[in-house]
Amino acid sequence: MSSYTKTLGQRIKQRMQTHSMSADMLANSVGASPATISRILSGTAVNTQWSVLEAIADTLNVSINYLLDTRHPPAKLTNIKTIDHAITTFYENLFLGNKGLEKINRSGQQLIDPDYRLLYIDNPDVSMDFAKEMESNTDEKRKFTPAISIRSADLYNPRTVIIHIVLSSSHLDPPSNMALHGPITTTQNLIMDIWELSVNINEIRKGKSFLLVKRSLKNIGRLGGNVELW
Repeated sequence: MSSYTKTLGQRIKQRMQTHSMSADMLANSVGASPATISRILSGTAVNTQWSVLEAIADTLNVSINYLLDTRHPPAKLTNIKTIDHAITTFYENLFLGNKGLEKINRSGQQLIDPDYRLLYIDNPDVSMDFAKEMESNTDEKRKFTPAISIRSADLYNPRTVIIHIVLSSSHLDPPSNMALHGPITTTQNLIMDIWELSVNINEIRKGKSFLLVKRSLKNIGRLGGNVELW
């Protein structure tokens, strides 16, 4: 079993749990045999068809890049299904503009509080509502959409969740000699994202719905320097 196939199976199972989806349900949704899905989930699949991976990613509302990322293990989340679903849905769609906003809004419950604010701990003068945040994330001139990898989510106090994410941004380096463009450089920053919820977490455990009231972002540092991942 390779690290690639093992991680692929783990990530799919994690998302299936978030969506309360069985292996048979996934097989029916993607048009694959239960045996094929079983091999993928167990990490024993060989030469899985790309079309099957695309169908799985679409069904589970994730990118193929997320499913195939073997650099890092699947995230350790809160084990509270509705909170974990909100976290993964939010980050998977944060840089997709209006399309992403639609997916966030129809993710099973309303997530964003009408009075939501985004704050930057490093720059307290900056504060945005959700519409302004999504607008700032939609840059038609951007050649590469930033990618977010969730590393962990922890319950901090009765209404606060602290999430550690890695934000990856890519850009084209200047061309050299006869090349049309230079190499692609990717930078990764470790971010602490603090979520303030509208409802006590113990009530959420019991099934009560909640809203995301405020997010406070703290840039911990660029990976590759002195920053260590967990």
